[in-house]
Amino acid sequence: AIPFVEVPAGTFVMGNNRNINQAEMPAHSVTISKPLLVSTYEIRNAEWNTIMSRAPSWNQDDSMPVENVTWYEAVDFCNRLSLRSGLTPAYFISGDTVQCFFSATGYRLPTEAEWEFFARAGTAAEFYSGNPQTLFSGCLGSDTLESTVDRIAWYCLNAETRSHRGG
Repeated sequence: AIPFVEVPAGTFVMGNNRNINQAEMPAHSVTISKPLLVSTYEIRNAEWNTIMSRAPSWNQDDSMPVENVTWYEAVDFCNRLSLRSGLTPAYFISGDTVQCFFSATGYRLPTEAEWEFFARAGTAAEFYSGNPQTLFSGCLGSDTLESTVDRIAWYCLNAETRSHRGG
């Protein structure tokens, strides 16, 4: 079974005004109006394999997060998990067209605002561990480790080009 945690409703300031990335500006207030159940960890290969066929991951260890999954495969996973759980799927999929019905009882991916709300974990910082000092521009040779993110996440500068256990 996939473990879930309830994230209470709340209001937070989304984005930032630090002029690092225009897409994050301007900072603005967003309200998540109802509590949400969120998977405690990334979906692992074992969970993916139970719902879908073989995980497309480079590392097939059942305890590792599934990887190399497209957005379309992720919404398909959500729908299949919903059906298996007796819930109404959140997504209508027709070819490359996907429509989300937020009122459905089934599983879905978080919106950008919801994900940012989760990542901030009730703090005013961009991540619960603080505000990063730099923009991650694709892990260029000139980029350096970001201590704020280094404490809480695997990313291109600290992951040694391999997957790591979630949590």
